[in-house]
Amino acid sequence: MSKIHSKIKSKECIIFTIIVIIDLITKLTANIFLPFNEIVPLMGEKVYFYLIYNQGSVGGQANFILQNAHNINLTIILSCFLTFILFGYILLIRKRKIRTFYKVLIGIGLFVILSIIIEFIQPLFESSNISPWTTSVVGKLTALTIVFCIIFCFRLEKWIRISLVIIFAGGVGNFLSHFYYPYRIIDFISVEGSYKLLRIGVFNVADLAFYIGLLGLIVSVLIYELKKGLNKQKNETK
Repeated sequence: MSKIHSKIKSKECIIFTIIVIIDLITKLTANIFLPFNEIVPLMGEKVYFYLIYNQGSVGGQANFILQNAHNINLTIILSCFLTFILFGYILLIRKRKIRTFYKVLIGIGLFVILSIIIEFIQPLFESSNISPWTTSVVGKLTALTIVFCIIFCFRLEKWIRISLVIIFAGGVGNFLSHFYYPYRIIDFISVEGSYKLLRIGVFNVADLAFYIGLLGLIVSVLIYELKKGLNKQKNETK
């Protein structure tokens, strides 16, 4: 059993490394060879290269959700703070011998208290000028920390774990983009209709890995729950 577990972990490391390296190489190559802000056809008008630098702190669905916020960067920073504390609570209490009802009740109470505190704090910093670079780094670091903890702190089914590793690799790829020229996320692939369908504009290999991992996670969870339900029915009929 330990051999199987070690093999799965080695496969995960290989998958992670391949995604991060391919993402890095394709971004650097696109930045060197593709003309900025110009269409380079790949498959006619359906799929083409289009080099841009993502200057925003968020993109895609997150940007759509937060479009009405007065100070998007501040909202994201405070949301990350809230998420860190709530996830820390989950890690702290998950193995404690307390009834699930009380765990959930305490979690809801903590969320309400923190939300009220943030509502009072936010107006005080509303005029603060937080750069998109800082906000993007903090947001991605928060998400990566949570996914990392889920992978290594929870017992997960094989394909759920691999899906999370792919998501994590995609996140790391875009996180690293903030630390080499042009110090922004380099996007260079465009597919017709992707924005209308999934709020995905121009994207990169890391983004593609993220959505593949997300799709894999959804399918893996559904299959896992289906198998779990079928096994439960079999045990009940015996």
